[in-house]
Amino acid sequence: MPEVYIIGEVQGAAGFGRDGLHCDWKVLYDEDFWTATQGLTHGGTHVDASDNFGSAVWNHPIDVAFSCSSLTGWPRLQFEVWYQDMFHRNILAGYGAAFVPMAPGTHELQVNPNPNNPNPEP
Repeated sequence: MPEVYIIGEVQGAAGFGRDGLHCDWKVLYDEDFWTATQGLTHGGTHVDASDNFGSAVWNHPIDVAFSCSSLTGWPRLQFEVWYQDMFHRNILAGYGAAFVPMAPGTHELQVNPNPNNPNPEP
């Protein structure tokens, strides 16, 4: 059975205009054709408390192996970026997703998240 390995990291985020950012990530795939054989398919980073307002550095590892019986349901990475308000409540700042490249080798994915702004200014 073919195998696919996803090894990398969630490096960070920029342009959110807030501090206290953290990221929840998930590998989405078709469970009818794909089986995670090793590693975690979801996780979360630490809350970045750096002095870089609006930017975060996480360097959070991702290391998961799959076996598959079809290319249907090829894995994609889903990201949710959150921030903590002054009461330490988690509030969604943005979200996005990207397919895992099919070509072997080293790749850099840059996801431009959709901002979550329930009260846009006029």
